[in-house]
Amino acid sequence: MRWFIIGAGNVAWHLSQILTEVGEVCVGTASRQGATVLPDLPAQASSEADIFLIAVADDAIAEVAKVLLPLPARMVVHTSGSVPLDALKDLAEKGWKTGIFYPLQTISKAKQIAWKQVPILIESEDLPTLEAIEAVGKFISDTVVRVDSQKRAWLHLAAVMTSNFLHHLCTIADEILQKQDLSLSLLQPLLTETLTKALAPLPAQTQTGPARRGDKRTIEKHLQLLADSTEYKAVYQALTNSILTKYNHL
Repeated sequence: MRWFIIGAGNVAWHLSQILTEVGEVCVGTASRQGATVLPDLPAQASSEADIFLIAVADDAIAEVAKVLLPLPARMVVHTSGSVPLDALKDLAEKGWKTGIFYPLQTISKAKQIAWKQVPILIESEDLPTLEAIEAVGKFISDTVVRVDSQKRAWLHLAAVMTSNFLHHLCTIADEILQKQDLSLSLLQPLLTETLTKALAPLPAQTQTGPARRGDKRTIEKHLQLLADSTEYKAVYQALTNSILTKYNHL
């Protein structure tokens, strides 16, 4: 298929690279500039495209989709994990075949992606469209899964909790350790082992730590160390209370 990619961020950049690598044709790209939507949408390139891929911020997807309305109906997909297929309903009503092509991975331009290991979640109410994007997905990844918008929203929530929250906790840990002239690298073996346990079946059975044991004396010591940091103390307290509740220690 001939793809036209809308977006200039990490996801758009990486997808343009991998689609080209697997033999797909990228006939053009366009991006937003501030409040202006698609000021550089090349008419010739867009007319040559079989499918438009919208890889922009979640809250801009519907707005970008409206810009495509005057074009002849074709296929269009967006790459969001949390935005439902319904965001493209205006195009669907004009005869466009709509879908989702969501790579479930944290993506940045500075780091290469092992695409074969990245799950790609797809959705479309039109079976030929679903099969077409599924075929492309299988060129890119070993895991391509049909998931509807509701389940994808829950999966995106879980992804934020496991990826974004964990990353933030590591950032907090790094700040705490730097103040004590200690390196975050000291935690690397612990984090590696923790992830191994957490990703095994029934992760609740391998949870460790003072909250899991109901060790409130150690918890209180930690809270005292964080006495001068209201924000981090609140984070620690919230997660600790959640674990205490989970294992019936409150």
